[in-house]
Amino acid sequence: MKRWNVIFIGLSLLYSSSCKKPENRTCFKTSGDFSERSVFLGAFNRLDLRERMHFVLIQDSMNKVVIQGGKNLLNLVEVTENDGLVTVVNHNRCNFWRNYAMPTVEIHFTRLINLNFEGTERLYNQETLFTDYLTLTLKDGGGTVDLKVKALDIKAENTYGWGNMVLRGTTQTLRANLMGDGSFDVEGLHVSNSLKWITVSSRDQKIRADGVPLQVQIDGSGNVRYWGNPSSISLNKYGSGALINCN
Repeated sequence: MKRWNVIFIGLSLLYSSSCKKPENRTCFKTSGDFSERSVFLGAFNRLDLRERMHFVLIQDSMNKVVIQGGKNLLNLVEVTENDGLVTVVNHNRCNFWRNYAMPTVEIHFTRLINLNFEGTERLYNQETLFTDYLTLTLKDGGGTVDLKVKALDIKAENTYGWGNMVLRGTTQTLRANLMGDGSFDVEGLHVSNSLKWITVSSRDQKIRADGVPLQVQIDGSGNVRYWGNPSSISLNKYGSGALINCN
Protein backbone atom coordinates (compact mmCIF):
# COMPACT_ATOMS: atom_id res chain seq x y z
CA MET A 1 0.00 0.00 0.00
CA LYS A 2 2.82 2.42 0.85
CA ARG A 3 4.39 1.75 -2.55
CA TRP A 4 1.15 2.67 -4.35
CA ASN A 5 0.84 5.83 -2.26
CA VAL A 6 4.32 6.92 -3.31
CA ILE A 7 3.53 6.23 -6.98
CA PHE A 8 0.26 8.16 -6.75
CA ILE A 9 1.97 11.19 -5.18
CA GLY A 10 4.69 11.12 -7.81
CA LEU A 11 2.19 10.96 -10.68
CA SER A 12 0.20 13.82 -9.14
CA LEU A 13 3.29 16.02 -8.95
CA LEU A 14 4.23 15.22 -12.55
CA TYR A 15 0.70 15.98 -13.73
CA SER A 16 0.57 19.31 -11.92
CA SER A 17 3.98 20.20 -13.31
CA SER A 18 2.93 19.37 -16.90
CA CYS A 19 0.09 21.91 -16.64
CA LYS A 20 2.50 24.76 -15.97
CA LYS A 21 4.48 26.89 -18.37
CA PRO A 22 8.10 25.71 -18.79
CA GLU A 23 9.59 28.58 -16.75
CA ASN A 24 7.21 27.77 -13.87
CA ARG A 25 8.35 24.14 -13.57
CA THR A 26 11.45 25.16 -11.64
CA CYS A 27 10.96 22.54 -8.95
CA PHE A 28 11.56 19.77 -11.51
CA LYS A 29 14.35 21.19 -13.65
CA THR A 30 17.72 22.87 -13.28
CA SER A 31 18.07 26.63 -13.21
CA GLY A 32 19.63 26.52 -16.69
CA ASP A 33 22.64 28.17 -18.29
CA PHE A 34 23.59 31.70 -17.32
CA SER A 35 21.55 34.33 -19.12
CA GLU A 36 20.16 37.82 -18.62
CA ARG A 37 16.94 39.71 -19.27
CA SER A 38 16.55 43.47 -19.51
CA VAL A 39 13.42 45.45 -18.61
CA PHE A 40 13.43 49.06 -19.80
CA LEU A 41 11.54 51.53 -17.64
CA GLY A 42 10.23 55.06 -17.63
CA ALA A 43 11.26 57.65 -15.08
CA PHE A 44 11.14 56.47 -11.45
CA ASN A 45 12.69 57.53 -8.15
CA ARG A 46 11.43 54.90 -5.68
CA LEU A 47 12.28 51.21 -5.24
CA ASP A 48 10.57 48.33 -3.44
CA LEU A 49 12.89 45.31 -3.41
CA ARG A 50 11.94 41.86 -2.09
CA GLU A 51 13.65 38.66 -0.95
CA ARG A 52 15.81 35.95 -2.57
CA MET A 53 17.80 38.20 -4.92
CA HIS A 54 21.13 40.02 -4.93
CA PHE A 55 20.80 43.69 -5.92
CA VAL A 56 23.28 46.12 -7.48
CA LEU A 57 22.37 49.82 -7.74
CA ILE A 58 23.88 51.71 -10.68
CA GLN A 59 23.26 55.44 -11.17
CA ASP A 60 23.10 55.85 -14.93
CA SER A 61 21.74 57.91 -17.83
CA MET A 62 18.93 55.38 -18.37
CA ASN A 63 16.31 53.57 -16.31
CA LYS A 64 16.28 49.80 -16.62
CA VAL A 65 16.51 46.53 -14.69
CA VAL A 66 18.89 43.76 -15.78
CA ILE A 67 18.20 40.30 -14.30
CA GLN A 68 21.10 37.83 -14.40
CA GLY A 69 21.05 34.14 -13.51
CA GLY A 70 19.83 30.74 -14.65
CA LYS A 71 17.80 30.98 -17.86
CA ASN A 72 14.86 29.03 -16.42
CA LEU A 73 14.53 31.43 -13.47
CA LEU A 74 14.64 34.83 -15.16
CA ASN A 75 10.94 35.01 -16.04
CA LEU A 76 10.06 34.30 -12.40
CA VAL A 77 11.47 37.70 -11.43
CA GLU A 78 8.67 40.23 -11.84
CA VAL A 79 9.41 43.92 -12.40
CA THR A 80 6.50 46.35 -12.15
CA GLU A 81 6.38 50.13 -12.46
CA ASN A 82 3.60 52.29 -11.06
CA ASP A 83 3.60 56.05 -10.51
CA GLY A 84 7.37 56.35 -10.08
CA LEU A 85 7.69 53.18 -7.95
CA VAL A 86 9.52 50.11 -9.27
CA THR A 87 8.88 46.82 -7.45
CA VAL A 88 11.01 43.70 -7.97
CA VAL A 89 9.69 40.32 -6.75
CA ASN A 90 11.14 36.82 -7.16
CA HIS A 91 8.24 34.37 -7.56
CA ASN A 92 10.40 31.23 -7.41
CA ARG A 93 9.17 29.21 -4.41
CA CYS A 94 11.15 26.01 -4.98
CA ASN A 95 14.38 26.77 -3.13
CA PHE A 96 13.92 23.72 -0.90
CA TRP A 97 13.90 21.28 -3.85
CA ARG A 98 17.40 22.07 -5.02
CA ASN A 99 20.32 24.33 -4.51
CA TYR A 100 20.73 27.11 -7.06
CA ALA A 101 22.45 30.46 -7.40
CA MET A 102 20.04 33.28 -6.65
CA PRO A 103 19.57 35.81 -9.45
CA THR A 104 21.41 39.10 -9.43
CA VAL A 105 19.35 42.17 -10.30
CA GLU A 106 21.08 45.30 -11.58
CA ILE A 107 18.97 48.42 -11.20
CA HIS A 108 20.00 51.32 -13.44
CA PHE A 109 18.45 54.65 -12.51
CA THR A 110 18.88 58.37 -13.02
CA ARG A 111 17.45 59.46 -9.66
CA LEU A 112 16.61 57.74 -6.38
CA ILE A 113 14.98 59.24 -3.29
CA ASN A 114 13.26 56.27 -1.60
CA LEU A 115 14.34 52.66 -1.09
CA ASN A 116 12.25 50.03 0.68
CA PHE A 117 14.29 46.84 1.18
CA GLU A 118 12.70 43.58 2.32
CA GLY A 119 15.57 41.48 1.00
CA THR A 120 17.33 38.48 2.44
CA GLU A 121 20.60 38.95 0.54
CA ARG A 122 22.93 41.87 -0.17
CA LEU A 123 22.17 45.19 -1.86
CA TYR A 124 25.14 47.37 -2.76
CA ASN A 125 26.55 49.92 -5.18
CA GLN A 126 30.05 50.23 -6.61
CA GLU A 127 29.97 53.95 -7.44
CA THR A 128 28.72 56.77 -5.21
CA LEU A 129 24.98 57.46 -5.23
CA PHE A 130 24.34 61.21 -5.66
CA THR A 131 21.02 62.51 -4.37
CA ASP A 132 19.54 65.38 -2.38
CA TYR A 133 17.16 63.51 -0.09
CA LEU A 134 17.20 59.79 0.55
CA THR A 135 14.94 57.59 2.68
CA LEU A 136 16.18 54.04 3.34
CA THR A 137 13.91 51.48 5.01
CA LEU A 138 14.87 47.97 6.15
CA LYS A 139 11.69 45.96 6.60
CA ASP A 140 11.11 42.32 7.63
CA GLY A 141 14.08 40.71 5.88
CA GLY A 142 17.52 39.95 7.25
CA GLY A 143 19.57 41.17 4.31
CA THR A 144 22.31 43.80 4.12
CA VAL A 145 22.29 47.25 2.52
CA ASP A 146 25.82 48.51 1.78
CA LEU A 147 25.90 51.91 0.04
CA LYS A 148 28.23 54.77 -0.83
CA VAL A 149 26.26 58.03 -0.87
CA LYS A 150 26.59 61.78 -1.24
CA ALA A 151 23.41 63.50 -0.04
CA LEU A 152 21.95 66.51 1.71
CA ASP A 153 19.65 64.55 4.02
CA ILE A 154 19.39 60.84 4.81
CA LYS A 155 16.62 59.18 6.78
CA ALA A 156 17.41 55.55 7.66
CA GLU A 157 14.81 53.28 9.24
CA ASN A 158 14.59 49.68 10.44
CA THR A 159 10.87 49.02 10.92
CA TYR A 160 10.98 45.26 11.53
CA GLY A 161 13.43 42.39 11.23
CA TRP A 162 17.15 42.21 11.85
CA GLY A 163 18.75 43.54 8.68
CA ASN A 164 22.07 45.37 8.47
CA MET A 165 22.85 48.73 6.90
CA VAL A 166 26.30 50.13 6.12
CA LEU A 167 26.58 53.70 4.81
CA ARG A 168 29.72 55.49 3.62
CA GLY A 169 30.25 58.90 2.12
CA THR A 170 28.85 62.31 3.10
CA THR A 171 25.57 63.94 4.09
CA GLN A 172 24.57 67.16 5.81
CA THR A 173 21.98 65.57 8.10
CA LEU A 174 21.29 61.99 9.21
CA ARG A 175 18.25 60.71 11.06
CA ALA A 176 18.20 57.04 12.06
CA ASN A 177 15.32 55.18 13.71
CA LEU A 178 15.69 51.50 14.58
CA MET A 179 12.32 50.10 15.61
CA GLY A 180 13.37 46.52 14.84
CA ASP A 181 16.44 44.51 15.79
CA GLY A 182 18.64 45.76 12.99
CA SER A 183 22.22 47.00 13.05
CA PHE A 184 23.43 50.21 11.39
CA ASP A 185 27.09 51.02 10.74
CA VAL A 186 27.65 54.61 9.61
CA GLU A 187 31.18 55.01 10.96
CA GLY A 188 32.28 55.73 7.40
CA LEU A 189 29.58 58.37 6.81
CA HIS A 190 30.67 61.96 7.48
CA VAL A 191 27.78 64.16 8.69
CA SER A 192 28.36 67.92 8.45
CA ASN A 193 25.25 69.40 10.11
CA SER A 194 23.33 67.24 12.60
CA LEU A 195 22.87 63.61 13.60
CA LYS A 196 19.84 62.14 15.39
CA TRP A 197 19.68 58.48 16.45
CA ILE A 198 16.82 56.50 18.03
CA THR A 199 17.16 52.77 18.68
CA VAL A 200 15.24 49.97 20.38
CA SER A 201 17.57 47.31 18.94
CA SER A 202 19.41 44.78 21.09
CA ARG A 203 22.39 45.03 18.73
CA ASP A 204 25.22 47.56 18.80
CA GLN A 205 25.26 50.53 16.41
CA LYS A 206 28.29 52.38 14.99
CA ILE A 207 28.22 56.09 14.15
CA ARG A 208 30.58 58.97 13.40
CA ALA A 209 29.81 62.40 14.82
CA ASP A 210 32.60 64.91 14.41
CA GLY A 211 31.97 68.62 15.06
CA VAL A 212 28.17 68.28 14.86
CA PRO A 213 25.38 68.04 17.47
CA LEU A 214 24.63 64.42 18.40
CA GLN A 215 21.18 63.44 19.67
CA VAL A 216 20.75 59.86 20.86
CA GLN A 217 17.79 58.03 22.36
CA ILE A 218 18.39 54.45 23.55
CA ASP A 219 15.27 52.39 24.24
CA GLY A 220 16.84 48.94 23.88
CA SER A 221 19.72 46.87 25.20
CA GLY A 222 22.10 47.55 22.31
CA ASN A 223 24.90 50.09 22.65
CA VAL A 224 25.54 53.09 20.41
CA ARG A 225 29.28 53.38 19.74
CA TYR A 226 30.53 56.67 18.32
CA TRP A 227 33.73 57.97 16.77
CA GLY A 228 34.68 61.64 16.44
CA ASN A 229 34.13 64.64 18.70
CA PRO A 230 30.53 65.93 18.64
CA SER A 231 29.99 69.65 19.24
CA SER A 232 27.33 68.65 21.79
CA ILE A 233 25.65 65.48 23.04
CA SER A 234 22.01 65.03 24.02
CA LEU A 235 21.25 61.58 25.46
CA ASN A 236 17.89 60.13 26.48
CA LYS A 237 18.36 56.63 27.87
CA TYR A 238 15.36 54.42 28.68
CA GLY A 239 16.92 51.02 27.92
CA SER A 240 19.97 49.21 29.25
CA GLY A 241 22.18 50.11 26.27
CA ALA A 242 24.89 52.75 26.59
CA LEU A 243 26.42 55.53 24.51
CA ILE A 244 30.09 54.58 24.22
CA ASN A 245 32.97 56.86 23.18
CA CYS A 246 35.25 54.78 20.94
CA ASN A 247 37.90 57.40 20.21
